Amino acid sequence: MLPCFNYLRDLFYKDNKKVVPSNIKTLLTEIGLAFLIMDDGGVGSGGTLNLNTYSFTEEEINLLLDTLNENFKLKCRKSIKRPGQWIIVIPKSQVNTVADLVINICILQCFIK
Repeated sequence: MLPCFNYLRDLFYKDNKKVVPSNIKTLLTEIGLAFLIMDDGGVGSGGTLNLNTYSFTEEEINLLLDTLNENFKLKCRKSIKRPGQWIIVIPKSQVNTVADLVINICILQCFIK
């Protein structure tokens, strides 16, 4: 790993375990959301968009849900898959909103630079 990324790694990993940093609301942008979906996203039943967040605690899941709602006005929910393991479910009705957020900002960023 390149040393210039140590700061980010230290934010998102504690004791070699992936975590949600307490300041995620200030960190998560549309581009970050795109990477989260590419890394941990998948299509769920009925056309939902699921974020496979199995390694996070329920407290971290709740923080992510608050962040998605406050930063992007997304109405998401958590769903337990196994004891102690949750996913975040973005309803089918919100998928186009997510696509618009991610595609528009990524295109805009490409043209600005």
